[in-house]
Formats: sequence, C-alpha cells, structure tokens
Amino acid sequence: MVLFMPYYDNNLCFSFSNATSFLSSSPKKKRRIPLSSIRKPRNLPENGTTEEVKKLVTTLNEAEVPSEEDLEVVVSPPFVFLSLVKILLRPDFHVAAQNCWVRKGGAFTGEVSAEMLVNLDINWVILGHSERRALLNETNDFVADKA
Repeated sequence: MVLFMPYYDNNLCFSFSNATSFLSSSPKKKRRIPLSSIRKPRNLPENGTTEEVKKLVTTLNEAEVPSEEDLEVVVSPPFVFLSLVKILLRPDFHVAAQNCWVRKGGAFTGEVSAEMLVNLDINWVILGHSERRALLNETNDFVADKA
C-alpha cells in the first residue's frame, strides 16, 4: 500500500485498505489520525519556499506511521525541491516526481526525462494525474507511453 502526498491540490482518491492509521498532525504530540480522514492527499504548497518545504519535511520526519510492511509513504514535491526533499526526508519514506517526459533525451524544453530522475535517485513518478489530463489533454495512450 502506498500513500502519495503530492504538493498540490488534486482530485485523486487513493484506496487504503490495510492500514488503520497514519501521520501525526503534530510533531510534538504523536497522536495517530484515522486513515479515513486522509483518503485524499493533503493540500500541500505547490509553490512553497525552501523554508516551507524544510518545515513540512521536518513534520513528516517526526510523524508516527505504521510499519513499512503496512504502508509506504511517498512524497511528491515540485521538481525544484526533489533533491532537497530526497536529502532531508527520513529513509523509510520515498520521493516521487510529479511527472516525467514521454521520450528519452532530446530537446524538450522544460521537460524532465526518466533518465534525469534516475540521476537524482528518484525511483517514483506520478503519471496520468487528472490535472495534466484536463489541462494538457494527456490521453491514456500518451500516459502509457511514459510508463
């Protein structure tokens, strides 16, 4: 089971069937939150500052979670913060890119290839997000080509 925590508001709803609780909302008092209360990923800052991202990662690092066998936590920051989050995030959590380009290499201004993500030691990526489908008309075939 995987919990994605993207850094933007979205309409995705993930299914969590095995875990019963998840992150603490307060790093000082580690109380568990019922999983049903976070069925949608949290609305995290899309255009946050470096300091805001560091604060968020600190909160995540101090959170109490079930064992990795029950739940994998994957945080998906904007590209500019991938390396920072990868360095600061606790080792039992994972970092995902929010997208990757469909082609290998080439001159695709502003796009990030899977090879570039691998070079950053990023092994997860969110593909087929509803926002990209709606705003950029990404089709099932296009998303499948990315995979």
